[in-house]
Amino acid sequence: MTIISSAGTYGAGTFKLSQNIAGGLVFTGTAFLDLAGHTIDVGGGGNVWNYGVIAQGSNTVIGDSAGGGKVTGARVGVKLEGSNSKIVNIDLSHNRYIGAWLAATDCSVIGGKCGYIGGVTDEKYAIGIQCDSLRPVVYGVQFDEIYFQSGYIGSSAGEGLPVNFAATSSDGRMERCVAINSIPQVNSYGIFCGIGGSHIVKDNQFVNFWRACNHASSGDPEITGNVCIISENIDGSNGIACDVGLINKNICVGYERPYSEGKFNGNIAVFYPENLATEPQPDPDPYPTGTGSVLSIIHDTNFGNIGTKTAKIRVPVSEMTPPSNDVTKIRFKLSGNPTESISISKVFVGPAAVSGDVWDAMTLNQLKFGGVNSVTVPSSGDVWSDWLDIIWDKTSDLIISAYCSDTTGNSDALYSSNQVSGASTSISTSDLASTANASGLTSYSGYLSLITEIETDGF
Repeated sequence: MTIISSAGTYGAGTFKLSQNIAGGLVFTGTAFLDLAGHTIDVGGGGNVWNYGVIAQGSNTVIGDSAGGGKVTGARVGVKLEGSNSKIVNIDLSHNRYIGAWLAATDCSVIGGKCGYIGGVTDEKYAIGIQCDSLRPVVYGVQFDEIYFQSGYIGSSAGEGLPVNFAATSSDGRMERCVAINSIPQVNSYGIFCGIGGSHIVKDNQFVNFWRACNHASSGDPEITGNVCIISENIDGSNGIACDVGLINKNICVGYERPYSEGKFNGNIAVFYPENLATEPQPDPDPYPTGTGSVLSIIHDTNFGNIGTKTAKIRVPVSEMTPPSNDVTKIRFKLSGNPTESISISKVFVGPAAVSGDVWDAMTLNQLKFGGVNSVTVPSSGDVWSDWLDIIWDKTSDLIISAYCSDTTGNSDALYSSNQVSGASTSISTSDLASTANASGLTSYSGYLSLITEIETDGF
């Protein structure tokens, strides 16, 4: 066995990481690589083509004996170029274009995770696992938050795909996987199966994908036992779109077009159209009139990972343009880091205290997001809070107090604007989100984090 402690090119053999690796690895022959719980982090960013691992030999196995092994930070996480090769129980999240690329026949990804793919501007697709050849297998993988490349500078629409069986691929299999997005987004696909055809898509769960499972009308596919759920029906969406083969024992919830014409028999569909109510019901929280933006700012700085910590952000009134009339309602736009989402269990807001620490508030009121307390802000995405009833004198700074609930280190990146006069971000390792006059925080002057826009009534 060869112990690996640095990036580089290696031949055939059995290998084991002794520590985290900064940079990529290339194996020119048949290799058995054990990450042993360590991380291969290519780092950097942008549009450069780089790889976490390139495996050129056939029958290669890339696995992890200890749990927690990751390949991250690359344009492509792992590329298998030799036939009959496998990736087993590896976390392929936070790569910039593709998590795993199966470029040779009879390759597979078994177990592990893949999500939060994004970070290039010259490519519109964000792909969890790309399959180019014959008989690829994706089994038991957990996919999270895969959307199209939000920073793409071209004019055509992009796509986010956990699994892509390309036109050159046939007889592939996706089985017992879970793919979940927090919000439905146009041009997101749970799986796309190209004209190579005859793929098997079996016993998977797809949540909040514009098109959960699309298979070209070619070959003899089998699409069975899948559950496809969307929280909001959006134009052009579908559950399972395929006109040939066996389409059976699937469940689609929330899609106005759950199956292709003639494929309803043997499947279940649940859809609640908006006109189902016998009479219109009043909105319990109507959208306020006379609203406008009092703050709009662009984040440009990675504040860092905050784990299970409280962040109290002071927004100076000097950066805002309040309306002329009284303010009785307010809402906030939360924005995500370009490379990682952030999971927040609670957010409070209130006017800053007249005296005390920079993070102190007079009072704090809880924000909600779609009626619930917690929210996950996707990488490079935005989430608006619900409208909050508030009395703001328009002369006080505002304090936003949030507790990050992530315990994995995969969803806790805080993004900021730096050198904003009067702003600050203060951090505590304790849950102090609801405490107006807390103590013991560490304050970072000039950082306006998490919030990129504030709207109020009064216009």
